[in-house]
Amino acid sequence: MARTNNPNSASSQFFINVKDNAFLDPVAIPPGDPVPRFEYRGRVYENVERRQLENATQLFGYTVFGKVVGGMDVVNKITTVPTGKHGMHGDVPKTPVVILSATLVPN
Repeated sequence: MARTNNPNSASSQFFINVKDNAFLDPVAIPPGDPVPRFEYRGRVYENVERRQLENATQLFGYTVFGKVVGGMDVVNKITTVPTGKHGMHGDVPKTPVVILSATLVPN
């Protein structure tokens, strides 16, 4: 789900990932309290209270809730839509892409 920096703000927008985007994954916090050593994006944290790291919104990641099981040709067409800056967003379609229907497929 797309969201702001608040991990509980996702509501109606989502990403369709066509490649692995590991930077969207949640970050695992090493065991211990305080956490003896933790590295994140080139910065080293030492002896940090676990609670402080558990509340760090940049470590939460994004929710994955589905999988494209048909219509990959449509997804591939979406990837060719020109994108650019719009408001506070840096890489969005210049023309809105609207999905008119989707179907829940039981697993």
